[in-house]
Amino acid sequence: MVGSVSDSRKRFHGKINSNTRSTIFLCILALILAIIIGTLTARSLAKPILRLNAAAKNIAKGEWHQELEMDRTDEVGELAKSFTSMVSQLQKSFATLEHQNQELQQLDKLKDEFLANTSHELRTPLNGTIGIAESMIDGATGSLSEIQRQNLAMIVSSCRRLNDLVDNILDFSQLKTDKLQLHLQSVGLSSIVEVILAVCQPLAASKGLELINAVSGDLPLVLADENRLQQIFYNLIGNAIKFTDSGTVEVSAKIVAPESNWDAEETEASYLLAISEGLCARSDRPQSQSDFQVAVTVSDTGIGIPESSLDRIFHPFEQGDGSTIRQYGGTGLGLTLAKQFVELHGGKICVISQVGIGSRFTFTLPLSPETIHASEPTIDRSPLATTNSIQPTDRADRNILTAAVNLPQPTAIVPPIDRTALASQIPLPQPTAILPATDLTEFEAQNFKILIVDDDPINLQVLSNHLSFQNYNVIQALNGEQALSALESEQHFDLIILDIMMPRMSGYEVCAKLREKYPAYELPVVMLTAKNQVSDLIAGFQFGANDYLTKPFSKDELLTRIKSHINLSQTNHAYGRFFPDSFLEFLKKESIVDVNLGNHVSKEMAVMFSDIRSFTSLSETMTPQENFDFVNAYLREVSPKIREHRGFIVKYLGDGMMAVFPNGADDAVRGGIAKLQQVQRYNADRINDGYQPIQVGVGVHFGHMMVGIVGEAERMQGDAFRIMST
Repeated sequence: MVGSVSDSRKRFHGKINSNTRSTIFLCILALILAIIIGTLTARSLAKPILRLNAAAKNIAKGEWHQELEMDRTDEVGELAKSFTSMVSQLQKSFATLEHQNQELQQLDKLKDEFLANTSHELRTPLNGTIGIAESMIDGATGSLSEIQRQNLAMIVSSCRRLNDLVDNILDFSQLKTDKLQLHLQSVGLSSIVEVILAVCQPLAASKGLELINAVSGDLPLVLADENRLQQIFYNLIGNAIKFTDSGTVEVSAKIVAPESNWDAEETEASYLLAISEGLCARSDRPQSQSDFQVAVTVSDTGIGIPESSLDRIFHPFEQGDGSTIRQYGGTGLGLTLAKQFVELHGGKICVISQVGIGSRFTFTLPLSPETIHASEPTIDRSPLATTNSIQPTDRADRNILTAAVNLPQPTAIVPPIDRTALASQIPLPQPTAILPATDLTEFEAQNFKILIVDDDPINLQVLSNHLSFQNYNVIQALNGEQALSALESEQHFDLIILDIMMPRMSGYEVCAKLREKYPAYELPVVMLTAKNQVSDLIAGFQFGANDYLTKPFSKDELLTRIKSHINLSQTNHAYGRFFPDSFLEFLKKESIVDVNLGNHVSKEMAVMFSDIRSFTSLSETMTPQENFDFVNAYLREVSPKIREHRGFIVKYLGDGMMAVFPNGADDAVRGGIAKLQQVQRYNADRINDGYQPIQVGVGVHFGHMMVGIVGEAERMQGDAFRIMST
């Protein structure tokens, strides 16, 4: 019984174990199947998604061509098709945008070129208008009434203002293309500020504003481009006057110390870089005294600038809101140019303003190295004294200086002032008043001849008026061909004024043609043009110009430069009588200043010596003056024969001469024969006049010769040495 029960238990446990094993096996099998199915399903879903992800990343990198071919009809296939369609649309849109962007860039470039070209073209009529009006003020058309002179002065003033706007447009165009270059030099701030305030005074006077120069004359020099610094001041001060209806416009300056010395509570320092307003970043602490700068502030009591506009006030064409533009006008370029000019100098500009109270523009400039090396800068924390005296510097722009001479001081003006009263304050030159720099009295008797070449009849008339009024003899040419023809027909010109932009033949080409025959020291060329790029100036000098003036030019500057070049040319002609140009060319020197002791040429050449036989006996029968007259008359007859046969005279030896023929003995022999023939003709004239004929001795030496400069530091001359003769 017990045994049967035991067997039953064993069978029962065996079945349980068998079932357990079957269950475990089935579970494992089910798990494996689930894993296989899950893996296949995951692969089926994840692979296309990964491909989509990779394609999206490549598209983000700009790789538009992505292959996503999926033969599926489920949701993943639909997603792939949608993705492909989206990429295609994006590619088309991107291509369209890229094309439009290129077109916009091209249009922007064309716009800049149009503005620049238009500005250049505006300079010519502006120059003509200013020139004709100034010549009428000077009395070129007769005497004028006071009202007529005042009206002409207003025309000149308005044209110069328009020219300033043209300059702004040109500068803006150059700054966009990084073509503007600075000409840095040591500059005094106080005198420049005085001149700019004087120029701006008529505008301030019409509004009853007080202009204050609080820049100390003892302030150290700054390193700046003087012309651009004047533009910075003119734009900032002009902007302050424009938006100020009453009160003051003040300019002040002081040396900025390193940060560690700044007083956090000091008003000047707090708004100097507008750190408290977050408008300018604080710079790194200066490491040496070369890091000291001058901070200049232009403050006004005007309408102020809303806080919402401060972050864009220096953007091009921005003027606060639309109502400001409608009420006050302007182009919106003044502050933009001021900021960019300051940054070109390595400085910063900031503004702090409060509506209804006023604005303060502060910019920094580096100290001049001359100041830094001279002494340690002194930090002045006290208010700077106001100066009331105009102290113009001769380095300032001549246009501004001319307009500023003798203007009333920038002190308080009591309104109202009408136009007639304002015009009466502008000092006008009398018809006979000529600046000392253009005093041409010594020239009048010589009647210098000037050729003017310009394709614009107005410019020709303007220049002719200016020059004729100074007693120059003026010849006009409308193009390069006429100019070259005039040079062929006329005996001599003392100077040429040449426009660059002309049809068929440019001024550069004309100048190059001139230099083939006339060296720069013999015939000066002054180029006048509306092109003011540095590259244009360099090109002018490379083609042989002596000087370069940009339209519209200052009449007095033009006349002064003409006088200087004619004086220099006359001096060169005088030197040429003592040291001939042919001798310079022989020594391969461009100018007499390049000639030094020991300069020589060694080669085979011929040297001719000649003199008057029995000259001592002849001279004893004449007075000293008659001796000189006789010798000079003889040399005047025979010397040209030397030059006609490619020789040059090294020196005169009393009644004799020494001449060199670099190209050989044939030239010397022909020159000697021509000289003797000329003596025969000269003797025939002497016999007819009752004088005895003269006899001349001529000797020619050929061989290896040295011709050069001998003497000492204070006196030198040409000479020849024979090394070997044949």
